[in-house]
Amino acid sequence: DPAAAERAWAALPLRAGGEVIGALTLTFAGPRRFAADERTFLATVAAQCALSLERTRLYEAAQAERERLRAVLSQLPVGVIIGEAPSGRLVLGNEEVERIWRHPFLRSASVGEYSGYRGFRPGAENVLGAEDWPLARALLHGEVVSDEEIDIQRGDGSRGTILVNAAPIRDADGTVVAAVCSFLDITERAESRRRLDSAYAAEREARAAAEAAWSRLDRLQKVTAGLSEAVTPVQVATVMVEGGLSVLGGTSAWIGVLDEPGRTLVALAASFPIEPGGPAAQIPLSAASPRAEVTRTGTPVWLPSAAEAQDRYPGLRAIGIAGGALGVVPLVSHGRPIGAMLLSFDESRELAPEERALVVTLAEQCAQALERARLHQREHDTALTLQQSMLPSALPVVSGLGLTGCYRPAVETLEVGGDWYDVHALPDGRVALMVGDVVGRGLGAATTMGQLRSALAALALSEAAPGRVLDDLERFARRVEGA
Repeated sequence: DPAAAERAWAALPLRAGGEVIGALTLTFAGPRRFAADERTFLATVAAQCALSLERTRLYEAAQAERERLRAVLSQLPVGVIIGEAPSGRLVLGNEEVERIWRHPFLRSASVGEYSGYRGFRPGAENVLGAEDWPLARALLHGEVVSDEEIDIQRGDGSRGTILVNAAPIRDADGTVVAAVCSFLDITERAESRRRLDSAYAAEREARAAAEAAWSRLDRLQKVTAGLSEAVTPVQVATVMVEGGLSVLGGTSAWIGVLDEPGRTLVALAASFPIEPGGPAAQIPLSAASPRAEVTRTGTPVWLPSAAEAQDRYPGLRAIGIAGGALGVVPLVSHGRPIGAMLLSFDESRELAPEERALVVTLAEQCAQALERARLHQREHDTALTLQQSMLPSALPVVSGLGLTGCYRPAVETLEVGGDWYDVHALPDGRVALMVGDVVGRGLGAATTMGQLRSALAALALSEAAPGRVLDDLERFARRVEGA
């Protein structure tokens, strides 16, 4: 299309967490040269696009975790409501809330709207103010409310009594970010003490489950963010070791992958010191080890205690595995085990199904991130080799002229680019000094650089003037993709 040749184009990478996740391409009506401020503006637009895409991905992960939390709450025999701080917006309420109140869950947008729930002090007729509700006090003042009885007016006009507990949820800095409120219908005081005590215990477990789920969501998001920034297998494994301990409350963790021949597991990261050449550093795939076994079979191993683990795998004593339960899962990529992840816990117990599912989910994320890191490293090594091979191994000897050359990137990075230099002694006695840079990084840029370097060397031997050589190179570059 002749018109397309007269248009200006701009293409910018979309980067997030050190990785290119897409591209932004813009076409302009006519030819133009982009000024520095225009290039800065386009780079800013690309950065904002990448940030929006990354936020969308994290938001979707958070929504999935919220749905899992909602599913847990729906199975609890007590009413549970979670509110955000500082607004007081009610974000979650389970089905038991509607059963107790006998009207739909009211998604109040602020503390001031809590008056939609009518409550009274036992024996009094004064309606509770919006800020008097236990959940509001936990959100606004960080107050922990335990076993507070409140009379309520239900949706059908009848009266009842609930036993309320509320507590703030704090972040690492101690700031209240949310609060959880649980309540139990104790209207029928004639029921036996045993049933009341049992329900109260269930309510306490509900509050603990809600707090743990909310806190686990925050830690999962941090693990996801860490994996998005990790670009090497060691960095990925380190993030997952720390994240696995944080999310699951484990005491020790180990991650390793198969070596190139596929006969030995090599440790990438662990929460305990690994002696080079020691039993935890390298594990033969044929060894009687849970990590070797799950890598061979692709099936997780769950052990309720260190004693049982050591009886089944005596080699665990050598690396100091002690304490309670043990979970070992394979790292699977494209349907093939590539390594193993081990997590141990303080207490001896059978890991609950949801805990096992979370361990497997973390292992899946780790395997995917390791595969990305391997591909990234492989492309880097290939491009680096290609780039080095295309730089001159020696400069020509020119009478009366001393030449030396050095290639040194301005910024330390895992990716290589399209920079090159060259020197040619021309037949007419002139010396051609060449320095070039292809936009972009990685294998594509290095390949494009090789084509342009070879073309420029050939054109220079034509003994034309430098300006003519560059004009001819420009015409050649238009036919080279990525130039």
